[in-house]
Amino acid sequence: MNPVPIIGLSGGIASGKSTVADVLEELGCFVSDSDLLAHEVLLEPAVVSEVVARWGEAVLDEGGAVSRGAVAQRIFGDADERLWLEGLVHPRVNERRRRAISAVIESRDVPACVIDAPLLFEAGVDRECTTTIFVDAPRALRLDRAMSGRGWDEAEFDRRERAQLDVAEKASRSEHVIVNDSDPKVLRSRTGEVFRSIIS
Repeated sequence: MNPVPIIGLSGGIASGKSTVADVLEELGCFVSDSDLLAHEVLLEPAVVSEVVARWGEAVLDEGGAVSRGAVAQRIFGDADERLWLEGLVHPRVNERRRRAISAVIESRDVPACVIDAPLLFEAGVDRECTTTIFVDAPRALRLDRAMSGRGWDEAEFDRRERAQLDVAEKASRSEHVIVNDSDPKVLRSRTGEVFRSIIS
């Protein structure tokens, strides 16, 4: 087992997972953000070419880059298209993440590395982790955050959530659950408690 713990971080949509990741980073962890890596992958010329070959230039923005909004419209209503894109993007994300984590472990002293991944279980990334944390929040609260913060309506929220593993299943497969149903100070405290239990 790697002496540096690898913490897998998942959560329901708008659960506060990114905030927990930020707290873990403040506590000295290296955080690999799968959403950010996926965005970088979508900028690779070879990936752009494959996306355009499948969906046409309508998925490109004015600058010629892949529009994440246009892609979302394609994949969240069509499981086959989503699986195709995941097959294209996930291996490249995995390679970037593994390379970065290996470099960090070799070059600097960190208490843990964190893999922040919405599809942690769906993509099998949990198998690379020493332990997993699920960030939980009531559906009504998550819906309110998504509507106010992302401009989604309830139909869009449900459409995207259906594309992921059920939140109860994610929670049951995680060793640790952090409930985010209060203010940021409480979330920070709960995150710190779980983190200390992992590295102790």
